[in-house]
Amino acid sequence: MIQMIGTDYQLAKVEQREKFSMTKKECAKVIQKLMEKEGVLGCVLLSTCNRTELYVSSIGTMSLPLIKIFWDIQGNLEEEDKAYIAQYEEEEAVRHLYHVCLGLCSQVLGDEQIIGQVGEALQWSRENKGTNQELEVLFRIGMTGAKDIKRQIPFFPKSPSLVSKSIQMLKNKGLLLQGKKCLVIGNGAMGKLAAVKLIEEGADVTVTVRQYRSGHVEITKGAKVILYGDRMSLLKECSFIVSATQSPNYTITQEEVMKAGGKNSLIFLDLAMPRDIEPKVGELPWACVYSLDSLEEEVYDEETKKHISMAKEKAEEMAKKFFTWKEGRDFLPNIEWIMEESEKDFLFRTRKLFSSIENREERQKIQEQAARAAKKVSGRLLFQLRDKLKPEEFRHCLDALEDVYGR
Repeated sequence: MIQMIGTDYQLAKVEQREKFSMTKKECAKVIQKLMEKEGVLGCVLLSTCNRTELYVSSIGTMSLPLIKIFWDIQGNLEEEDKAYIAQYEEEEAVRHLYHVCLGLCSQVLGDEQIIGQVGEALQWSRENKGTNQELEVLFRIGMTGAKDIKRQIPFFPKSPSLVSKSIQMLKNKGLLLQGKKCLVIGNGAMGKLAAVKLIEEGADVTVTVRQYRSGHVEITKGAKVILYGDRMSLLKECSFIVSATQSPNYTITQEEVMKAGGKNSLIFLDLAMPRDIEPKVGELPWACVYSLDSLEEEVYDEETKKHISMAKEKAEEMAKKFFTWKEGRDFLPNIEWIMEESEKDFLFRTRKLFSSIENREERQKIQEQAARAAKKVSGRLLFQLRDKLKPEEFRHCLDALEDVYGR
């Protein structure tokens, strides 16, 4: 059984999502703890700025409901937090994952980063011995299918990133970036993208690094560099501060801003989860803080709605492909038995044909090679039938073939 439990920006505001957010180390601990639970066969934990979702492959009946397991592992959740959680099983869980892969559940429609984030979550689960065959196939169909679909549907290539949408939000509010000094805290994927987009807008950008060594740290072209520990010394010179780290602690606090001095207007853009900028910073009269929840909800035109509908139809095809594989997997023992019996049958029926070969070793070698080829042919035919017939129809075929071989 496939199950999903989690939350996202549609269910919870940023302050609630923070309680569910996890670092990579925390994800590893959760995966390891989950794999010790009775009934859990595999799990993948996806934690991004917009969502925290746990996908579990389990036996039909688990010793404890998934929500109870999730609750025990998180530890910091309270009764009211249940209102922010969604839980899906089987078709709903698979469909949701494929919508996520397509960027249909993202704050930015068709989010260009989500497939990479899903892939990283799967890889992290592998490294922590959390995946199984069912999850590998589930996620592989989702990621490869989403990549193909995004090339086919017109609106996807035009989709901006979360960073682009955030910067556009600032511009829509009349905040000009050209020529302004900007500090970008964080040199990870999100921080680098923010630096690139700000430079494209004509901003004077400085990025922080925790340890700068030439040749060891990649810095965005056109950006200046400052050590993370010295970031506050630059604050009073800046107009915009963007923070996008994976730090569990605040990168900017109200006390630090007050100590930095200066009363010039400061615009903070917090792209992190959990949040990097202490909310109290926004209480200062010369500071304004925008978080992920500040992004405006998109309004789609009729053409875009049509493309969204097309993407959902493609997601249904992906889900059907997964369940066809899952149903077919249950037939594998029967298929393998029939293939073995067909090989024996071939050897028996061709024994006279190969008797003309005088060299015994050569005769045996040729006969075995021919038998293996015949086995492959029978297997190919069986798997083709499995993919083309309905499960109940294929079951009748297997029953008939098993009767032929006397099972």
